[in-house]
Amino acid sequence: MPCSICCDMDHNKKCCYYNCLPSYIDNDIKEINTINDKMDGRHIARQTEDIRVQWICDQINKMTDLGGTMKTSYFNKFNKHISHVEKKGSNRSHYDIFIHHTDGTTKKCEEKGTDIYHANLNNFQIPWANSVQRFNGPGNKFSVGLKYAEFWWRIVMCDPEMKAIYVPDIDVTSIDEYLKHDAFACGDPKTEFTKCLKENYRLKCPGSCMNGKKLSPLDYRINVNQEYIDSFSEEDKHLLLEEVKNKLDEIMNEKECWLQTSGKINDNFSFKWYDKIIPPIIKDVSLSWNRGADIYFNFIAEEEQYNFKCILRFGKGTGFSNIRFDIR
Repeated sequence: MPCSICCDMDHNKKCCYYNCLPSYIDNDIKEINTINDKMDGRHIARQTEDIRVQWICDQINKMTDLGGTMKTSYFNKFNKHISHVEKKGSNRSHYDIFIHHTDGTTKKCEEKGTDIYHANLNNFQIPWANSVQRFNGPGNKFSVGLKYAEFWWRIVMCDPEMKAIYVPDIDVTSIDEYLKHDAFACGDPKTEFTKCLKENYRLKCPGSCMNGKKLSPLDYRINVNQEYIDSFSEEDKHLLLEEVKNKLDEIMNEKECWLQTSGKINDNFSFKWYDKIIPPIIKDVSLSWNRGADIYFNFIAEEEQYNFKCILRFGKGTGFSNIRFDIR
């Protein structure tokens, strides 16, 4: 059991709980390290987040000093006593913690955290300000992602000079097969042409992808991104605004409260509860791009504090597979 001496209300010094249960923390760190060795970045982030959320739930359910402080703060915010909490979070749900109250009511809560410790989270106006995006999904859920994949196939995959260097003996994957099996695959590409492209590119440019960095000779995004932005029409804009509005409505309406956290689970740790946040009213969007980077979509909300950005990017090596669209 943890000792009776607790960190202060702002958690400005290390909580005694961390010193009293070193084996618990060590096991979590070992698990994170094991994940890092076996999985790609997207899976590492997901699994590390799962460990963090489970640890937070354990603090509350076991009534550690930190957990007791969190429950008191929650009551002060919502006038509800927490009975216990459950870790959630899956592809079907858009929240992390299911909170049970002593009066039988419940709340669905989204946790947004960062390993960087902030002693005073009151400096932030939104819970995701210092953490990862609100949505990270395959690009084919949005018209801009489908259009970008078609541009990439036409400008890069069908480029005879590129093909002659990296895949000279295999026919280019058809656009339909590319969209179905490669462009939005969450892992490696599946068609013969694109698999060979990735393999041969990595042989010629070890550790690189088609973004002009490290040993990559060219940033193949340059021609695609410039032509894509030049072609972005009013029709494209209106469709994107509607699609992003619908996605934000879907993922934010399910969250009935938010928990912002900062710090590592074995070090200083702070938190802040937020009420339910209504999806922003979006007024406009513009595109921006700088050489060496991906395309950003800059959304203007009715309330300036809710302005946000989206990014269209490859998630598993630029140019090969896994085109994604992030709402930040």
